[in-house]
Amino acid sequence: MVDAQSVKTSGNVAETSQGIDAGKKIKGRKPHLITDTLGLALAVLVTAALVHDSAGGKQLLAELAVTHPRVTKVWADGGYSASVLQHGASVGIELRSCSGRG
Repeated sequence: MVDAQSVKTSGNVAETSQGIDAGKKIKGRKPHLITDTLGLALAVLVTAALVHDSAGGKQLLAELAVTHPRVTKVWADGGYSASVLQHGASVGIELRSCSGRG
């Protein structure tokens, strides 16, 4: 499963590592995460909150293909664009939608 969530950061966090998620109006960071069926983390990426899920998803899928080559299918919500599906296919990972749209 791949997903991301914007989280607020404290005032002690450097401005260069933060961003504003315009959709959720949250200033902070966004952890992007791929887990296995038990919920164990396989790949993690932390970005500024302004980074779109699709950009983070592409980076995670590339990392996953290298570090866990036996993974061939990943479930994602509807926030991931067709370009992420195509990128997944290019690295040998089928991305399936768990939102019923794909």
